[in-house]
Amino acid sequence: MINTSSLLRYAATFASLVMMVMMSCTDPSSEPTPSILQVSFSGDTLRSLRGTVDPTCRVTADWTICPDNDFQRYILYRAGWPGMYYNPSSAEVVGVFEGREDTLFMDNSVSWAETWFYAVRTENSSEAGSWSNEVDIVLPGEQPEPVFLAAWSESTGVCLEWSVCSSQDFMSNTLYRSETGLIASDTASADLLETFTVASDTSWTDQDAEPGTKYYYAMLTRSTLGLSVWSNEVAVIHNEHLDFPYQVIDVLATGWFVSDIIISWSGEYAVQPHSRRLPVQVIRVLNHGILFTLDTPTYVSGGCPLPSGNVVYMASVSEDIIYVADLDLEAIIDSVQMTVLPGGLCANPKGSFAYAASYYDHIVTVIDTDSHEVVDWVYTESDVNRVECHPSGEYIYALSETSNSITVIRTSDLEPVTVIDVGERPLDMCFHPDGTSFYVLCDGNSTIYEIDCQSYQIVDTFGTGSPIGLCILPSGDYLYITDSMNKRVYIYETVGNTHVLSVFIPDSSPNHIIASLDGQKVFVNTFDSLVILGY
Repeated sequence: MINTSSLLRYAATFASLVMMVMMSCTDPSSEPTPSILQVSFSGDTLRSLRGTVDPTCRVTADWTICPDNDFQRYILYRAGWPGMYYNPSSAEVVGVFEGREDTLFMDNSVSWAETWFYAVRTENSSEAGSWSNEVDIVLPGEQPEPVFLAAWSESTGVCLEWSVCSSQDFMSNTLYRSETGLIASDTASADLLETFTVASDTSWTDQDAEPGTKYYYAMLTRSTLGLSVWSNEVAVIHNEHLDFPYQVIDVLATGWFVSDIIISWSGEYAVQPHSRRLPVQVIRVLNHGILFTLDTPTYVSGGCPLPSGNVVYMASVSEDIIYVADLDLEAIIDSVQMTVLPGGLCANPKGSFAYAASYYDHIVTVIDTDSHEVVDWVYTESDVNRVECHPSGEYIYALSETSNSITVIRTSDLEPVTVIDVGERPLDMCFHPDGTSFYVLCDGNSTIYEIDCQSYQIVDTFGTGSPIGLCILPSGDYLYITDSMNKRVYIYETVGNTHVLSVFIPDSSPNHIIASLDGQKVFVNTFDSLVILGY
């Protein structure tokens, strides 16, 4: 049966060749035989979230041989617009080929998501030339959206879940497993476990995982265009006795919260301020029981314990005031009158001062914790919304969400000593207990930064999903990061910052997180509950 569309395309190409031959020279008998050109996308499309494996986008040009005895050369032209044979000087020469059979060229100098036009001019020994047909090619766009992978161990095996790839040209997700890690750079050493061709298939259980073995998992997402991208890589130890809190052992339905959790200096109480409604909840850390509530005149969100007894500060979200609560007395005993709206709070572990950030103001306020009065101010170059005190008590670290930086302030003279630039929209930070480094969570680029406290240099970066809060165990061995969108708490070993476990938080989105002083429990705030992780 005759293919009508093919005949029409051939006829159009032939007509185009005839027209170009007529235009290329006033004496048709002196023209060389024109070539017929075709181009195709041949880019190496493997890309990785760890870095680009090969960013080059390639186009292969292939044309027919000129049979003439007086053949001299082929000239391959490229332009960003059609009709280059009208004005060849405006196009770019990408290759000159003097061999009659040199009819193949790979163009490595093009970029993704662009449109290019190609044509070949064939010349003979009399310098006469003829043009091939002109061919355009639309190069593929960006690689598909990567999925975010989470994994945890259960009795049935290693359970894996991942986010949905929303790219319209999604083709498949391929799951790999390795015992050595770095799967994206060495798939040959990994096992291909399963390929999923439906984007909504987002869970799978590895039932062949051996108990006590540490496995690494990663997923390669491919598109119908031939582009591919790697997920994050996760590590899981199957059915091993873990030495950190990793199971949901209790859930307290306590209201609507997006605020800090405060652990008293004695470690006896956990305090959950209310940023929306309901009184402040005071909970016994030992058995998670709600002991009593505190009524404050305004809602509060930020807070910190004072390094003596069971007194805590809680910052109002609407008034220039900080409430002072004595948890042993079960009462608000005083208040600190501020000159600006307070933000995050911290207390100096070695002295009698507390420090308050200010929402969208260039001030860190210094408070005497004996008199509960403001005694000094530090003016910073940028707005500050959160402060933390170095474990030594010698420095305050003031975080600025608007300028993507952290100002380090010496406590002895309240002088800024340096400004550290970090990622987009830093929200939270915590120190390693030994004071050697600290971690900063940046919501804008979903990245965690580890920064050295001596050099103030970034020593490591790693990603999660949609991070919003973080804390470190008192042992310094494990870092906990909440992901509000994926309802997960990700647990990392601080040596190497390796992801070891993901904990699913039921029913709600986690935000602020803090560990008990003995490291046996981790308290996770959500929008409508308080979740406790333990053994």
